[in-house]
Amino acid sequence: MGLPCDACDVTSIALISMEAGASFQHRDESELNGCRQIYVFCQRDDRKVCLTISIKATVPSGTVTLKTESSGSITQTVVLCRNGFITEYGKREAITALSSEFDACV
Repeated sequence: MGLPCDACDVTSIALISMEAGASFQHRDESELNGCRQIYVFCQRDDRKVCLTISIKATVPSGTVTLKTESSGSITQTVVLCRNGFITEYGKREAITALSSEFDACV
C-alpha cells in the first residue's frame, strides 16, 4: 500500500537557489480526489517584467516545462501529492526538482 496523498514535502524539491530579485513560493489547497493540490509560484520581487517566466520540473525522463507565462512578473502551476511523491497535474512521473527560468527581464 502506498503512502497517503498528503505525505509530500514540496520543500524537498523546491528551488535551492534563486537569482537575485526573484522568489519561489507554494501553497497547499483543497484536495482533488483525495490528493493534495500544491500551487507553485515563481515570481519577480524587484518589479522587473520578463519576456517569459517558466516553471520546469525534473522527472525520470528528463526536464519538462510545467508552465510558461509571457510578459509578466509571475507564473504559477499546480502539482499533486500522490502516494508520497509529487507529480505534474495529469501525469504520473515523480518530480525530483523544480526550477524557474526568467528571460529578458527589464
